[in-house]
Amino acid sequence: MLTSEQAAALIHGLYLALDEGRPEDMGACFSQDGVWLRQGQSLAGPEAVAAAFAGRPAGLKVAHLISNLCFDRMSGEEMTCRYYMTAYRHDGDHANGPAPSQNPFQIARVRACVALCEGAPKIRRLEITEAVFRA
Repeated sequence: MLTSEQAAALIHGLYLALDEGRPEDMGACFSQDGVWLRQGQSLAGPEAVAAAFAGRPAGLKVAHLISNLCFDRMSGEEMTCRYYMTAYRHDGDHANGPAPSQNPFQIARVRACVALCEGAPKIRRLEITEAVFRA
């Protein structure tokens, strides 16, 4: 049975991989039929997710903070989760220490469907349902 702890670890792991610039690890968070609806695009499957993030600019620094994680069980092997994603972003040189602190780039409500796929938790669907604030 899929647990909320497994789903939470998967969601947090996805954003940690994104912030650390590890696109292959991001793709590995998705099921083969998984879809990420992102910025007007439908990224279908692990390879598409990894490819979409492989060419990110070298000077881009991002931090995604996940909060208010709530779970709705759909079955023993699948659940949806809703949460807030607060994203900070800095474009430019920050090699000599941390990037300057700014207001969040975006605060959004997000919904994800997580399922056990061959015994491992994977994201089946991920989408921003509402951009609450945007810089």
